[in-house]
Amino acid sequence: MKTTEPSLTGLKNLKSRIKYIREKMDELKIDAYFIYYLPNVSYLTGFRGSSGFVIVTHNKSYFITDSRYEEESKKEIEEEFEILIHKGLTQTLKKARFMRYIKRIGFEKDWMPYGVYKNFEKELNKKFVPCEDIVRKIRIHKNDSEIEKIKKAQRINEKIFEEIIDIIKPDKVREIDLAAEIEYKIKKSGGEVPFPPIVATGSNSALPHAKPGKRIIKNNKPLKIDMGVKYKGFCSDMTRTIWIGKKPSQEFIKIYQIVLDAQNKAIESIKIGMEAKEVDGIARKHIEEKGYGKFFGHGLGHGIGIEVHELPALSPLSKDKIEEGMVFTIEPGIYLPNRFGVRIEDLVCIKNREKFVITKTTKNLIKI
Repeated sequence: MKTTEPSLTGLKNLKSRIKYIREKMDELKIDAYFIYYLPNVSYLTGFRGSSGFVIVTHNKSYFITDSRYEEESKKEIEEEFEILIHKGLTQTLKKARFMRYIKRIGFEKDWMPYGVYKNFEKELNKKFVPCEDIVRKIRIHKNDSEIEKIKKAQRINEKIFEEIIDIIKPDKVREIDLAAEIEYKIKKSGGEVPFPPIVATGSNSALPHAKPGKRIIKNNKPLKIDMGVKYKGFCSDMTRTIWIGKKPSQEFIKIYQIVLDAQNKAIESIKIGMEAKEVDGIARKHIEEKGYGKFFGHGLGHGIGIEVHELPALSPLSKDKIEEGMVFTIEPGIYLPNRFGVRIEDLVCIKNREKFVITKTTKNLIKI
Protein backbone atom coordinates (compact mmCIF):
# COMPACT_ATOMS: atom_id res chain seq x y z
CA MET A 1 0.00 0.00 0.00
CA LYS A 2 1.38 3.43 -0.95
CA THR A 3 2.06 5.73 2.03
CA THR A 4 1.17 9.41 1.95
CA GLU A 5 4.10 11.82 2.29
CA PRO A 6 3.56 13.97 5.43
CA SER A 7 3.10 17.66 4.66
CA LEU A 8 6.35 19.51 5.24
CA THR A 9 4.54 22.86 5.40
CA GLY A 10 2.85 21.83 8.64
CA LEU A 11 6.08 21.13 10.53
CA LYS A 12 6.09 24.32 12.57
CA ASN A 13 7.78 23.15 15.77
CA LEU A 14 10.51 20.79 16.94
CA LYS A 15 8.19 17.98 18.03
CA SER A 16 6.51 17.80 14.64
CA ARG A 17 9.88 17.86 12.91
CA ILE A 18 11.26 15.02 15.04
CA LYS A 19 8.03 13.11 14.42
CA TYR A 20 8.54 13.53 10.66
CA ILE A 21 12.12 12.22 10.95
CA ARG A 22 10.81 9.14 12.77
CA GLU A 23 8.19 8.57 10.10
CA LYS A 24 10.93 8.67 7.47
CA MET A 25 12.97 6.25 9.61
CA ASP A 26 10.07 3.79 9.43
CA GLU A 27 10.00 4.11 5.64
CA LEU A 28 13.76 3.59 5.43
CA LYS A 29 13.66 0.66 7.88
CA ILE A 30 16.34 2.14 10.13
CA ASP A 31 16.51 2.15 13.94
CA ALA A 32 18.23 5.54 14.24
CA TYR A 33 19.11 8.55 12.14
CA PHE A 34 22.58 10.07 12.60
CA ILE A 35 22.67 13.80 11.81
CA TYR A 36 26.27 14.71 11.02
CA TYR A 37 25.95 17.98 9.08
CA LEU A 38 26.44 20.87 11.52
CA PRO A 39 23.83 23.29 10.02
CA ASN A 40 21.23 20.51 10.38
CA VAL A 41 22.32 19.94 13.98
CA SER A 42 22.08 23.67 14.68
CA TYR A 43 18.65 23.88 13.06
CA LEU A 44 17.16 21.16 15.26
CA THR A 45 18.91 21.84 18.56
CA GLY A 46 19.78 25.55 18.67
CA PHE A 47 23.49 24.66 19.05
CA ARG A 48 25.89 27.40 17.86
CA GLY A 49 29.24 25.67 18.44
CA SER A 50 31.58 24.03 15.95
CA SER A 51 31.26 20.34 16.85
CA GLY A 52 28.01 18.55 17.56
CA PHE A 53 25.95 15.59 16.37
CA VAL A 54 22.38 14.37 16.74
CA ILE A 55 21.05 10.82 16.84
CA VAL A 56 17.30 10.34 16.64
CA THR A 57 15.89 6.97 17.70
CA HIS A 58 12.28 5.87 17.76
CA ASN A 59 12.00 6.76 21.45
CA LYS A 60 14.47 9.53 22.15
CA SER A 61 16.78 12.16 20.62
CA TYR A 62 20.40 12.71 21.62
CA PHE A 63 22.74 15.65 21.16
CA ILE A 64 26.43 14.75 21.36
CA THR A 65 29.34 17.17 21.72
CA ASP A 66 32.71 17.41 23.49
CA SER A 67 33.70 19.03 26.78
CA ARG A 68 34.39 22.43 25.16
CA TYR A 69 30.66 22.95 24.76
CA GLU A 70 29.36 21.32 27.95
CA GLU A 71 28.21 24.55 29.59
CA GLU A 72 26.91 26.16 26.38
CA SER A 73 24.91 23.02 25.62
CA LYS A 74 23.01 23.32 28.90
CA LYS A 75 21.86 26.80 27.84
CA GLU A 76 21.37 26.36 24.10
CA ILE A 77 20.08 22.85 23.46
CA GLU A 78 16.35 22.26 23.18
CA GLU A 79 14.81 20.16 26.00
CA GLU A 80 13.82 17.46 23.50
CA PHE A 81 17.43 16.27 23.45
CA GLU A 82 19.43 14.34 26.01
CA ILE A 83 22.95 15.77 26.06
CA LEU A 84 25.93 13.42 25.89
CA ILE A 85 29.48 14.74 26.38
CA HIS A 86 32.09 12.61 24.65
CA LYS A 87 35.85 12.28 25.07
CA GLY A 88 35.94 10.23 21.90
CA LEU A 89 32.78 9.96 19.80
CA THR A 90 33.14 6.30 18.83
CA GLN A 91 33.97 5.20 22.36
CA THR A 92 31.05 7.15 23.81
CA LEU A 93 28.65 5.59 21.33
CA LYS A 94 30.00 2.12 22.09
CA LYS A 95 29.14 2.61 25.77
CA ALA A 96 25.78 4.33 25.25
CA ARG A 97 22.92 2.14 26.46
CA PHE A 98 20.56 3.15 23.66
CA MET A 99 23.01 1.77 21.08
CA ARG A 100 22.39 -1.79 22.33
CA TYR A 101 18.98 -1.79 20.65
CA ILE A 102 20.10 -0.33 17.34
CA LYS A 103 21.15 -2.42 14.34
CA ARG A 104 20.66 -0.10 11.36
CA ILE A 105 21.70 3.57 11.50
CA GLY A 106 20.78 5.94 8.70
CA PHE A 107 22.99 8.95 7.93
CA GLU A 108 23.13 11.92 5.54
CA LYS A 109 24.92 10.42 2.54
CA ASP A 110 25.74 13.86 1.12
CA TRP A 111 27.58 15.03 4.23
CA MET A 112 29.26 12.21 6.15
CA PRO A 113 32.68 11.43 4.56
CA TYR A 114 33.11 7.88 3.30
CA GLY A 115 36.06 7.17 5.61
CA VAL A 116 34.10 8.34 8.67
CA TYR A 117 31.09 6.25 7.71
CA LYS A 118 33.17 3.09 7.20
CA ASN A 119 35.04 3.64 10.47
CA PHE A 120 31.78 4.04 12.41
CA GLU A 121 30.43 0.87 10.82
CA LYS A 122 33.56 -1.08 11.75
CA GLU A 123 34.05 0.27 15.28
CA LEU A 124 30.40 0.20 16.32
CA ASN A 125 29.58 -3.07 14.57
CA LYS A 126 26.36 -1.58 13.20
CA LYS A 127 24.97 -1.33 9.69
CA PHE A 128 25.23 2.28 8.47
CA VAL A 129 22.67 3.06 5.76
CA PRO A 130 23.25 6.01 3.36
CA CYS A 131 20.07 8.12 3.34
CA GLU A 132 18.70 11.34 1.92
CA ASP A 133 19.14 14.55 3.91
CA ILE A 134 15.80 14.51 5.74
CA VAL A 135 16.46 17.68 7.74
CA ARG A 136 17.38 19.72 4.68
CA LYS A 137 13.91 19.06 3.28
CA ILE A 138 12.31 20.23 6.53
CA ARG A 139 14.41 23.40 6.53
CA ILE A 140 12.77 24.60 3.30
CA HIS A 141 9.64 25.65 5.21
CA LYS A 142 10.10 28.34 7.87
CA ASN A 143 7.75 28.95 10.78
CA ASP A 144 6.74 32.45 11.92
CA SER A 145 9.62 32.75 14.39
CA GLU A 146 12.20 31.79 11.78
CA ILE A 147 10.76 34.26 9.26
CA GLU A 148 10.97 37.01 11.88
CA LYS A 149 14.64 36.22 12.48
CA ILE A 150 15.34 36.45 8.74
CA LYS A 151 13.49 39.78 8.63
CA LYS A 152 15.50 41.06 11.60
CA ALA A 153 18.74 39.93 9.92
CA GLN A 154 17.68 41.85 6.81
CA ARG A 155 16.80 44.99 8.77
CA ILE A 156 20.33 44.95 10.25
CA ASN A 157 21.73 44.32 6.76
CA GLU A 158 19.89 47.33 5.36
CA LYS A 159 21.00 49.64 8.16
CA ILE A 160 24.64 48.69 7.61
CA PHE A 161 24.26 49.13 3.85
CA GLU A 162 23.02 52.70 4.41
CA GLU A 163 25.97 53.40 6.71
CA ILE A 164 28.40 51.98 4.15
CA ILE A 165 26.97 54.17 1.38
CA ASP A 166 27.58 57.22 3.55
CA ILE A 167 31.30 56.51 4.04
CA ILE A 168 32.21 55.82 0.39
CA LYS A 169 34.69 58.45 -0.73
CA PRO A 170 35.63 58.13 -4.42
CA ASP A 171 39.36 57.74 -5.09
CA LYS A 172 40.05 57.16 -1.37
CA VAL A 173 38.54 53.77 -0.48
CA ARG A 174 39.51 50.32 -1.78
CA GLU A 175 37.21 47.33 -2.25
CA ILE A 176 38.86 45.47 0.64
CA ASP A 177 38.49 48.49 2.94
CA LEU A 178 34.76 48.61 2.33
CA ALA A 179 34.40 44.83 2.72
CA ALA A 180 36.27 44.95 6.04
CA GLU A 181 34.06 47.80 7.24
CA ILE A 182 30.94 45.78 6.39
CA GLU A 183 32.20 42.79 8.42
CA TYR A 184 33.15 45.04 11.34
CA LYS A 185 29.73 46.68 11.41
CA ILE A 186 27.96 43.31 11.23
CA LYS A 187 29.89 42.00 14.22
CA LYS A 188 29.47 45.26 16.13
CA SER A 189 25.69 45.00 15.60
CA GLY A 190 25.68 41.61 17.36
CA GLY A 191 25.22 39.65 14.15
CA GLU A 192 27.45 37.16 12.38
CA VAL A 193 28.98 37.28 8.90
CA PRO A 194 27.32 34.45 6.90
CA PHE A 195 29.56 34.91 3.84
CA PRO A 196 32.42 37.23 2.83
CA PRO A 197 30.88 40.43 1.41
CA ILE A 198 31.31 41.05 -2.30
CA VAL A 199 32.51 44.58 -3.05
CA ALA A 200 33.37 44.96 -6.73
CA THR A 201 33.95 48.14 -8.69
CA GLY A 202 34.43 48.83 -12.38
CA SER A 203 35.10 45.77 -14.53
CA ASN A 204 35.38 43.67 -11.38
CA SER A 205 31.60 43.99 -11.03
CA ALA A 206 31.29 41.78 -14.14
CA LEU A 207 32.41 38.82 -12.01
CA PRO A 208 29.30 37.40 -10.30
CA HIS A 209 31.27 36.33 -7.20
CA ALA A 210 34.17 38.76 -7.34
CA LYS A 211 36.59 38.86 -4.41
CA PRO A 212 37.29 42.32 -3.01
CA GLY A 213 40.81 43.45 -3.84
CA LYS A 214 43.00 46.52 -3.61
CA ARG A 215 41.21 48.23 -6.47
CA ILE A 216 40.27 51.81 -5.57
CA ILE A 217 36.61 52.78 -5.87
CA LYS A 218 36.62 55.58 -8.43
CA ASN A 219 34.21 58.11 -9.86
CA ASN A 220 32.06 57.29 -12.89
CA LYS A 221 32.20 53.55 -12.19
CA PRO A 222 29.61 51.02 -10.99
CA LEU A 223 29.97 49.39 -7.57
CA LYS A 224 28.34 46.05 -6.75
CA ILE A 225 27.79 45.19 -3.07
CA ASP A 226 26.48 41.75 -2.05
CA MET A 227 26.20 41.37 1.73
CA GLY A 228 24.32 39.47 4.39
CA VAL A 229 23.84 39.21 8.15
CA LYS A 230 23.22 36.18 10.34
CA TYR A 231 20.94 36.88 13.32
CA LYS A 232 20.14 34.22 15.94
CA GLY A 233 21.14 31.54 13.46
CA PHE A 234 19.24 32.81 10.40
CA CYS A 235 20.67 34.63 7.38
CA SER A 236 19.80 37.53 5.12
CA ASP A 237 21.22 38.32 1.68
CA MET A 238 21.01 41.43 -0.51
CA THR A 239 22.77 42.84 -3.57
CA ARG A 240 22.68 46.38 -4.87
CA THR A 241 24.63 47.80 -7.80
CA ILE A 242 25.16 51.55 -7.42
CA TRP A 243 26.88 54.25 -9.47
CA ILE A 244 29.78 56.28 -8.13
CA GLY A 245 29.18 59.72 -9.55
CA LYS A 246 26.14 61.74 -10.55
CA LYS A 247 25.94 60.87 -14.26
CA PRO A 248 25.86 57.13 -15.04
CA SER A 249 26.50 56.11 -18.61
CA GLN A 250 23.50 55.48 -20.85
CA GLU A 251 24.59 51.87 -21.29
CA PHE A 252 24.70 51.32 -17.53
CA ILE A 253 21.24 52.88 -17.10
CA LYS A 254 19.91 50.60 -19.86
CA ILE A 255 21.35 47.41 -18.32
CA TYR A 256 20.22 48.41 -14.84
CA GLN A 257 16.64 48.88 -16.05
CA ILE A 258 16.62 45.52 -17.85
CA VAL A 259 17.77 43.73 -14.68
CA LEU A 260 15.28 45.63 -12.52
CA ASP A 261 12.38 44.88 -14.89
CA ALA A 262 13.36 41.20 -15.00
CA GLN A 263 13.36 41.04 -11.22
CA ASN A 264 10.03 42.86 -10.88
CA LYS A 265 8.39 40.58 -13.47
CA ALA A 266 9.64 37.46 -11.66
CA ILE A 267 8.48 38.68 -8.25
CA GLU A 268 5.07 39.69 -9.61
CA SER A 269 4.56 36.21 -11.10
CA ILE A 270 5.23 34.22 -7.92
CA LYS A 271 2.39 32.16 -6.51
CA ILE A 272 2.02 28.98 -4.47
CA GLY A 273 2.31 25.77 -6.50
CA MET A 274 4.32 27.42 -9.27
CA GLU A 275 7.38 25.60 -10.58
CA ALA A 276 10.52 27.35 -9.33
CA LYS A 277 12.06 26.99 -12.78
CA GLU A 278 9.08 28.86 -14.21
CA VAL A 279 9.90 31.88 -12.03
CA ASP A 280 13.48 31.70 -13.28
CA GLY A 281 12.19 31.47 -16.84
CA ILE A 282 10.18 34.70 -16.58
CA ALA A 283 13.22 36.77 -15.60
CA ARG A 284 15.46 34.92 -18.02
CA LYS A 285 13.05 35.40 -20.94
CA HIS A 286 12.97 39.16 -20.37
CA ILE A 287 16.77 39.39 -20.36
CA GLU A 288 16.99 37.20 -23.45
CA GLU A 289 14.42 39.31 -25.32
CA LYS A 290 16.57 42.36 -24.63
CA GLY A 291 19.54 40.58 -26.20
CA TYR A 292 21.55 39.83 -23.05
CA GLY A 293 20.61 36.20 -22.33
CA LYS A 294 24.15 34.87 -22.65
CA PHE A 295 25.30 37.34 -20.00
CA PHE A 296 22.97 35.91 -17.31
CA GLY A 297 24.67 32.64 -16.41
CA HIS A 298 23.45 31.76 -12.90
CA GLY A 299 20.13 30.74 -11.41
CA LEU A 300 17.58 33.39 -10.48
CA GLY A 301 17.63 32.64 -6.77
CA HIS A 302 18.03 30.29 -3.83
CA GLY A 303 16.43 29.55 -0.51
CA ILE A 304 17.81 31.13 2.64
CA GLY A 305 17.66 30.20 6.31
CA ILE A 306 20.23 28.61 8.62
CA GLU A 307 22.54 28.75 5.61
CA VAL A 308 22.73 31.47 3.01
CA HIS A 309 22.16 28.91 0.22
CA GLU A 310 19.32 26.46 0.81
CA LEU A 311 16.43 24.98 -1.11
CA PRO A 312 14.40 25.87 -3.09
CA ALA A 313 16.60 26.43 -6.13
CA LEU A 314 15.16 28.88 -8.66
CA SER A 315 17.01 27.80 -11.78
CA PRO A 316 16.28 26.28 -15.20
CA LEU A 317 16.93 22.75 -13.89
CA SER A 318 15.10 23.06 -10.56
CA LYS A 319 12.51 20.46 -9.58
CA ASP A 320 11.23 22.54 -6.65
CA LYS A 321 7.84 24.21 -6.34
CA ILE A 322 6.90 27.42 -4.54
CA GLU A 323 5.29 26.48 -1.22
CA GLU A 324 4.13 27.95 2.05
CA GLY A 325 6.88 29.06 4.45
CA MET A 326 9.61 29.41 1.83
CA VAL A 327 12.05 32.33 1.91
CA PHE A 328 14.23 32.81 -1.14
CA THR A 329 16.20 35.35 -3.16
CA ILE A 330 15.34 36.81 -6.54
CA GLU A 331 18.60 38.05 -8.05
CA PRO A 332 18.86 38.41 -11.83
CA GLY A 333 22.07 39.84 -13.25
CA ILE A 334 23.79 40.85 -16.45
CA TYR A 335 27.59 40.62 -16.56
CA LEU A 336 29.46 42.16 -19.49
CA PRO A 337 33.02 40.75 -19.45
CA ASN A 338 35.79 43.29 -18.81
CA ARG A 339 33.23 46.10 -18.62
CA PHE A 340 30.70 45.96 -15.78
CA GLY A 341 27.95 43.89 -14.21
CA VAL A 342 24.59 44.63 -12.60
CA ARG A 343 22.79 42.45 -10.05
CA ILE A 344 19.78 43.31 -7.90
CA GLU A 345 18.84 40.89 -5.12
CA ASP A 346 15.83 40.87 -2.80
CA LEU A 347 14.37 38.39 -0.32
CA VAL A 348 10.86 37.07 -0.94
CA CYS A 349 8.72 35.13 1.55
CA ILE A 350 5.59 33.01 1.15
CA LYS A 351 3.38 33.35 4.23
CA ASN A 352 -0.34 32.67 4.63
CA ARG A 353 -0.37 31.72 0.94
CA GLU A 354 0.71 35.23 -0.05
CA LYS A 355 4.10 36.50 -1.21
CA PHE A 356 5.79 39.54 0.24
CA VAL A 357 9.16 41.14 -0.30
CA ILE A 358 11.21 41.27 2.90
CA THR A 359 13.86 43.62 1.48
CA LYS A 360 13.08 47.33 1.91
CA THR A 361 16.21 49.01 0.51
CA THR A 362 15.34 51.08 -2.55
CA LYS A 363 15.88 49.60 -6.00
CA ASN A 364 15.97 53.02 -7.62
CA LEU A 365 19.49 53.53 -8.92
CA ILE A 366 21.64 54.96 -6.12
CA LYS A 367 24.14 57.57 -7.27
CA ILE A 368 26.92 58.83 -5.00
